[in-house]
Amino acid sequence: MADLNWSDVQDRPDERMEFGANHVRCGWRPHRRLADKFKFLGLRSALHGSKHSLQQLLQEVGGNVNAKQHAERGEAIFAAVWFSDSEWAILCDATKAVIVPRATVDCIEECKTRNDAVTNLLREVLENTNTALVERFDDGLYQRICGA
Repeated sequence: MADLNWSDVQDRPDERMEFGANHVRCGWRPHRRLADKFKFLGLRSALHGSKHSLQQLLQEVGGNVNAKQHAERGEAIFAAVWFSDSEWAILCDATKAVIVPRATVDCIEECKTRNDAVTNLLREVLENTNTALVERFDDGLYQRICGA
């Protein structure tokens, strides 16, 4: 992780992003090969620019349209977003965002039931990341990392 830096993160507003989410009753729900309409178009929409954003998913219980339709998954605890060819991923909880190697989240197998091991792994990654790679997850995150 020492090789990564927030300056490595570049938005590609015309490109779909991949993402994954960890919920109370759903260990890891990756979205890698879904139809384009289900992926975020660029980093801004993924972080907080749309009604499907990670910010809505993590910070507003029932605030994300998809989460409302799938209450069986339970509240989202962690989520990550990345471009299919990027070396980084942005891992978030409701208050923090960290930049991690994409392999950290890419290697997690899909698990549609509660999985405390996955939740604990993601919590450890978030808590043990170098403080220089940690940002507040709020409305200003996109501005701080992309300068736009």
